[in-house]
Amino acid sequence: MLNEITKKINCNEYLNSLDCWYGIRPNGEEYYTAYWFMKDSDGVSSVPYAGDLEQGVRIGAFETKENAIEKIKLSAAPDRAIVLYERESSEVGSDLYFSFTPQEIIKAA
Repeated sequence: MLNEITKKINCNEYLNSLDCWYGIRPNGEEYYTAYWFMKDSDGVSSVPYAGDLEQGVRIGAFETKENAIEKIKLSAAPDRAIVLYERESSEVGSDLYFSFTPQEIIKAA
């Protein structure tokens, strides 16, 4: 349990040092979507990221976690971080179901 808490704190501290990064968040029960995150004076915003079509990498809105990670690794800019997010609650009716927290730094910037 302590390792999970430390990992979350380290992810949040790391993200505080970045201006932008790629992220993968749950989208439905078993699926994930890639996003591009940007930080500015208003906070953090995100937009869906579809991959690098010039390199032939297309990331769909409903990818398995493994496919989303592999595809974003292939298409992400080499100097940008990739972060995996998970839901704060897996219960559909919960207020935290649509709240996401960084869980793992897949690739550091």
